[in-house]
Amino acid sequence: MTNTNRVFKNTDFHWSESDSSERLAFSNLTLGINTSYDRYLGDLGVTVGGDASYYFLDETPYIDDQTLLNSNIYSRLEYNIYHKQEAKENATTQKTSFSVGARYGKYYDKPITNFGGKIKSAIGKNTFISIDASISERAPSPNEGLDLLSEKHLLGILQLKHIQKNSSYGFELFYRSIDNSIMGEALYNDDDIIYRVKSYNLNATRDIFGASTQVSFDIADKFYTDLKIGFFYSLTADTLDEILPMLTGKIKAYYLIKKVRSDLKLGVSANLLTPFMGQGYSPLQCVNYNVNQKNDEIGIALNAFAAARFSGVYVRIDFQNLLDYGYYYVPYYPQLGRNLRFSVSFPFNK
Repeated sequence: MTNTNRVFKNTDFHWSESDSSERLAFSNLTLGINTSYDRYLGDLGVTVGGDASYYFLDETPYIDDQTLLNSNIYSRLEYNIYHKQEAKENATTQKTSFSVGARYGKYYDKPITNFGGKIKSAIGKNTFISIDASISERAPSPNEGLDLLSEKHLLGILQLKHIQKNSSYGFELFYRSIDNSIMGEALYNDDDIIYRVKSYNLNATRDIFGASTQVSFDIADKFYTDLKIGFFYSLTADTLDEILPMLTGKIKAYYLIKKVRSDLKLGVSANLLTPFMGQGYSPLQCVNYNVNQKNDEIGIALNAFAAARFSGVYVRIDFQNLLDYGYYYVPYYPQLGRNLRFSVSFPFNK
């Protein structure tokens, strides 16, 4: 999310008529089946299952006409330990859960193995902690090239959350390591326009560290606030690559009025991203590619909204990007300028 004053060498490519009229149909027909079995044996939950799908791909400038079979089997075990915690008013039941899972399959003719585990527990009346770890693989798509190696991911997550009557606090740490990372190099024609993205396996490890905190609280009667701040540190071969923004922020404040079966919510929100490199996206080939230019401006989006519920009918009005700031999440694709959105939704039965 940054300013569009940034100059890109292939801007015209993304604003041509082909950008809106042409799309790569990844699969024109898919046939498949999936099944699963769930059962609890006391405090032990068991899930096993599998699926298989045929993908019939049309020929495009980037892939051949072909039929591919994706299939996998998976299982998951969850064990719950219940314990009581005495409180002054009453006894509340807490639990600690342990879960492990595994999945094996073939995606686009490449074997893929994933497995992981998670521990979640209450460490107080209103405080919860969870630890999550997994090892997984991602097969290359036909658009990237089936001759590439699969990515190998190692992920660890630590979460801590505390909930009170009028507030909640959360904190998260994560680390992700990627080997054989699939990257993209944009190839340009004589008119300096991208005609193809060449994907390749990065011969180095990517490391991503992240931390975030989220706070929700009541400022005053009927006035609520949500605040989230995130920090990311992305390395390639132990060198800062700045593909991700180092700092992100989001704040939302709103006033809530409740009347029997109706309510009205009036508020504002703001998003912020520090400068980052990002990755470009080819809409024709449906792949990402490297961008070698960084914008040095901070991106910000300010929005206002009103949401109402009248006996099951929901009405919402959003006035987005009030400052008309040219920000983006993906290079070359700026978000809309100042815009107004109106929506109505209701159920057909109750």
